[in-house]
Amino acid sequence: MKKALIISDSIPGHFNQSIGICTLLNERIAVEFSIVEMQWKVRSLRFLLKIIGRKLCNNLSKTKSKLILTFFNNINVEGFDFLVASGGNTFPVNAALSKLYGIPNIQLGSPRGISSELFNAHLTFERYSNSSNNIVYDIAPNRYSPENCINNNINVGKILLLFGGKGMGYSYSKNDINHIIQSLNDLTNKLDREIVCVTSRRSDKNHERMLRNNLKNLSVDSIWFHSGGENADLKELFSLSEYIYVTEDSAMMISESISSGKHVTTIYPKNFKCPQRYTKQIKGYVDKGFIQRKKIDQDLKINSVSLHKQNIEESRSRLRKNILENLNYH
Repeated sequence: MKKALIISDSIPGHFNQSIGICTLLNERIAVEFSIVEMQWKVRSLRFLLKIIGRKLCNNLSKTKSKLILTFFNNINVEGFDFLVASGGNTFPVNAALSKLYGIPNIQLGSPRGISSELFNAHLTFERYSNSSNNIVYDIAPNRYSPENCINNNINVGKILLLFGGKGMGYSYSKNDINHIIQSLNDLTNKLDREIVCVTSRRSDKNHERMLRNNLKNLSVDSIWFHSGGENADLKELFSLSEYIYVTEDSAMMISESISSGKHVTTIYPKNFKCPQRYTKQIKGYVDKGFIQRKKIDQDLKINSVSLHKQNIEESRSRLRKNILENLNYH
């Protein structure tokens, strides 16, 4: 049994990626993980300390590592076999703990000037370094896989809408919501399918209310964030669903949907301005055949293209193999 310590910056999308790595590795070696939140000792100075911490990572030494760790409340790594962290704020503390205590580490996210060599496995969507430590993945790591989202019940085949909100340069108007409602009502009526709707913390309360009051053929499995539905069991909902529509504002929702092995269509508003790296990520998913894209004012149609579950599993297997090799776990 290998014990992993996940260093969390308290952003759900980040520590869910870290949990996804542990879940992936656990398919090959037994992994047990614990989560610790990194906490600034002086929160009022955290912006300055973030800058200093990243600069200290240049030619990182044990002395510099000790200095970086003074910025945070104590993190005890005793008894753990490796560290896992995701998100820009975790880079310095993950690197410092590994350097100081000689413990292998995994880091997810764009480095923004920090060397991949500070991590046994640095996972990114695009290559940042010629180092073998920089491992490029096809699908952002998450908790799901085609294998664990299978449901042999013949009474499944629902349509799932994962609706986010403002984020990554995307936002939605009242007209956008009306377009979504009309398109999905037409689709579910035509196919005689139930729709499961899941909203998130980013969802506007009024938009959630519009969806809840106007979507027809709604399944009782729908989860409304602003009505107390905070803990969506997406594994179960993926298993119930055959087709998934997901708003494009959340990289995590998209990667999770893809990993389920179901047919995925992302929907986006007329006007948005997302970061270039995110545009590349979405394009990469399209090029690999993992998703189709639809503008919100276009009629939604069923994506009948096979997503090649085998390709998804092969991608996950390749990523797992590369990480284990970099950790020297064979």
